[in-house]
Amino acid sequence: VDFIRDYANKLEHQYQKDYLNLSLAKFHFAKEEYDKVLEHIIGIDYKDIFVVLDARTHILKTYYEMDEYDVLISQLESFKNFILRRKEIAYHGKNYLNIVKYIRQLTRQTGTNKLAKEKFRQKVENEKVLTEKSWLLEKVDEL
Repeated sequence: VDFIRDYANKLEHQYQKDYLNLSLAKFHFAKEEYDKVLEHIIGIDYKDIFVVLDARTHILKTYYEMDEYDVLISQLESFKNFILRRKEIAYHGKNYLNIVKYIRQLTRQTGTNKLAKEKFRQKVENEKVLTEKSWLLEKVDEL
């Protein structure tokens, strides 16, 4: 945490707060401190589109980890609409739409049989554009 705080001031002033909060959110996510993830994400002003995309992805993953499926489903739909409305995302949009799609499908895997889970795993593994592939595969293994 000290490293993150020490180096945040090396960034351009306008981005320091957002990248500090995003980095701290990622740190707490890795430590499975999900309430702290959300606290730091709330502190983001969303000036940079890539910070927004990364923060919203972490919101989805955090609500999944917290078993907050009602909130998660709402966030998935909201994020999908956000991506579709933002033309400046360009080719990055496919990745984020895939994240939404696969997290939504992941929530539907609970209680399914072994064959269905294996098919889902194969779909995730074969997806070419998916930055959250390793996290998704980890979640499939936990089902």
